Amino acid sequence: MAFIITLVAGAGFMLLQIHAGSYRYLELGIFRYRNTWIGILIFLLVMLVNTPSQMFIGSFAKLGSAAGNLEAQALMKYAIYGCLLGVILSLILILRRMRFRTLFALGFMLMAVSNAYMYFLYQTDSDLPSMRWPMLLNYMGWIMPYAVVCAHGMKNLPAKFLPTWLFLIVTVRNVMAPAIGVSVYSNWLQERTQFHKELLASEINHSNNVAVNTYNTTQRIGAFSGNGTFDSEKLASIQLSARVQKQATIVAFKDMTGTTVWLCLGCMLICLLLPYRKKEFM
Repeated sequence: MAFIITLVAGAGFMLLQIHAGSYRYLELGIFRYRNTWIGILIFLLVMLVNTPSQMFIGSFAKLGSAAGNLEAQALMKYAIYGCLLGVILSLILILRRMRFRTLFALGFMLMAVSNAYMYFLYQTDSDLPSMRWPMLLNYMGWIMPYAVVCAHGMKNLPAKFLPTWLFLIVTVRNVMAPAIGVSVYSNWLQERTQFHKELLASEINHSNNVAVNTYNTTQRIGAFSGNGTFDSEKLASIQLSARVQKQATIVAFKDMTGTTVWLCLGCMLICLLLPYRKKEFM
């Protein structure tokens, strides 16, 4: 439904744009410039590969440890620290006349390192302090292309195109990238979780000592609490199902994060191979 609304709204806007005459809403001539396409592509990629960190780390902090909402949200202060360090590093590299491609690639490399770090942290029991470094590194890498790509797109761009360029960047930042990233990763997470849940459930039988002990322990606790046989068995089944769901979700996080590492490395390679102008310094 949202896709249909987008198509209708987009078609309506194009009709208004065509019949606007000399009072155009947007200067479509901006798409003749190479920097425009490169800037939009990099901005879209950096927002997409940042989606797992936004979705997974906070959820895993509550799922894999004893942390509550307050402790999990406290991790976000390391995102702020990472952004500050990323901006400082970007300024230093710009002052040293570092090429845009190198700066963009370095940002994606830091995001790849962050996801690789989190890949090994995804397990049933984890501690909250160990997640600080991945959060800091991820946002440090994220802010570097995020902060510089706008300036790269404006380079050699005529002044009349600047409002259109800012509109495009805001559209990608607030509309396109979040919608694509969240929808793709949400559906992907649901599919991976269901897959691993079915895989884990198929291994639960009388020969699985961990599952049998968990079931029997929960059943005895229910009986000691005054519940009947039926209620105790129901409680044990619910407890065992919850453990399977938790484990399946953590394995799905790990599975998708491993793929995201390769996506970040692929984005880094794209940044190095894009056809920039010869004078691509700030």
